[in-house]
Amino acid sequence: ITDWWTDLWLNEGFARWIQYLAVDKCYPEFDIWTQYVADVFALFLISDALKSSHPIEVPIGHPDEIEEIFDVISYAKGASVIRMLHDYIGNDAFRQGLHNYLIEYSYKNTITENLASHLTKVSNKPINEIMSSWTLQM
Repeated sequence: ITDWWTDLWLNEGFARWIQYLAVDKCYPEFDIWTQYVADVFALFLISDALKSSHPIEVPIGHPDEIEEIFDVISYAKGASVIRMLHDYIGNDAFRQGLHNYLIEYSYKNTITENLASHLTKVSNKPINEIMSSWTLQM
């Protein structure tokens, strides 16, 4: 579903975020978002502060580089960016934007800007500007 490997974070970040969302919906008494901050958000902040960090959008020039991007940045930072966007535009707008995005890109490759475009349309907020400060920078 990602366009080559640069946008791997879309797959991995959504998978990580949806894990916590599902637990929250099924077992709200677990207070899973508090655990999320300790398990995922803090991990990404620590990893992102290291010299070895990288943006979550990483251009891949050779197949040998692919394995290097399956790391805490793709998973934890990706999930944290998605959670931030969800909280920023609200549940209803996020769900509608995500629905439209998934309908348009079902069985196709996609890139970060496509998601940003759909979220911008439903929220009237500058999503690409906000996302790029998190996806293109360390």
